[in-house]
Amino acid sequence: MAAKVKVTMLAVGQGMSNLIEVYDANGKMEQLMLVDCGGDGAQYPHVRDCIWRIFLAMKKRAMAMGKSSEHRHIDLVVLSHQDKDHHSIIKEILKQQSKGTVSVGEYWKFDEWYCRPRRSYIECRDAIKAVTEADNVCTLPDGSAYGEDGTLLWHLYASDEVCLTYLYANARGGDSNNTVSAVIQLELRFPGKPIYRFLFPGDPTTQTMNLISGLTLPKGYEIDYMSAPHHGSIITCDRNSLDAFLAKLQVREMVVSAGENNGYGHPHKTFMEIAESKIRSKCEAHSCYYNTTDGRDDRKYGIKKTAKSLYTTFVPEIQYIGGAIKGAYEHYIYEMSAKGMEESTASIEKHAGTPYNLAEHNVQEQSRPWRAVAKPGLAERR
Repeated sequence: MAAKVKVTMLAVGQGMSNLIEVYDANGKMEQLMLVDCGGDGAQYPHVRDCIWRIFLAMKKRAMAMGKSSEHRHIDLVVLSHQDKDHHSIIKEILKQQSKGTVSVGEYWKFDEWYCRPRRSYIECRDAIKAVTEADNVCTLPDGSAYGEDGTLLWHLYASDEVCLTYLYANARGGDSNNTVSAVIQLELRFPGKPIYRFLFPGDPTTQTMNLISGLTLPKGYEIDYMSAPHHGSIITCDRNSLDAFLAKLQVREMVVSAGENNGYGHPHKTFMEIAESKIRSKCEAHSCYYNTTDGRDDRKYGIKKTAKSLYTTFVPEIQYIGGAIKGAYEHYIYEMSAKGMEESTASIEKHAGTPYNLAEHNVQEQSRPWRAVAKPGLAERR
C-alpha cells in the first residue's frame, strides 16, 4: 500500500525527464517509474547529476525487491514520442545492461506505425527491449483513456493510491513526430485528501490540444502540477488552442523544462504570456528564463518576473553579468502522502561511486552552479 509518492522533474536542460517513486509505510520503494528521459548530453554536470539520481533510485528499487546491491531496476518507462530530448538519458543508464545488472519491468511507447523512427530512437528502443520481457513491451492505445462519460478506461499502472495513465496518445496529421506524442497523467488518491493530478504532456501539437479540449473529463477535474507542453514552444500549436487547452485542464502550477540558450528558442514569449494568464496558483514574485521573442533564429533570452506558479528549470539571476544571464539549474520535487503535500530540499549526492567513474566529480561538487530545490505551490491544497 502506497504511503508516499515522490515526483521529481529533473533539470536535464533542453529536454524532459520525470521520475516517480512510490514508497510504502515502512519507507520501502514499491514502484519506480520514468515518464520520458532525455535532455542535454551526458558531458554536462547537471545531466550527470540527473543520471546519478535515476541510477541511485534504480539501485534502491532493486534492493527493495531483494536483488543484489549491484542490480538496477525500474518498473515502468514511458516514452511520449521519439525526439532525442525525451529519451537520450535512458541510453546512458542502460549502458550497464551488458553486465546483466539492469532490468526494466514494462516499456510503453507511442505507435511507431504513424511516423518513421529515427536512428537515435531505434537505438534507445532496442536498448530498453534488451532488458525487458517481450510481453511487457507495450504500445499506447490510440485516442483518450477517458470514455465519453468521463470515466477512466485505461491505465499503465494502478494501485488504490496511484494511477498512471494517458490523457491522449497517437493523434495523427501534420508534424507526425510531435502529433503522436502521448500526454501522460499521474493521479494520487490518498484517503481524506483531494485527488492530486500531475501532467507530463510531451510535445503536443495544436491537433492534440484541440482533441483534449474536447474531452469529457471527471467533474472537478484539474491539474495540480504540469510540465509545460513542448518545453514552452508556440511553434507547433496556435495561441487559441494553447489557451483553450490550459483553460480546460485548470492548471495550478507549471514548470518549463528547457535549456539555457537553447537553439529552439524555448520557452517562447507568447507561450509564457498565455501560461501566466492561465496558471491558477499565486506565489512569491520570482524570475523565469525565457525567449523574449517568438523566434528561433532571432531569439533573445531574458527574464520574466511573475507572481504566478510558473517556473523554468533554468533559473536566472536577476542581474545581468557582462550582457549574459547567469543562473542555475533546479530540480522540482513534490512529495505527497496522507499527511498532504510536503516541502523538501534535495541535497546533491556525492558521486564517488558513480558508474561513470568521473574523476573530476570532487571538484565539480564544490563548484557546480546548480542545485535542487522544492517548490511550495501545491501546499495550498492541504
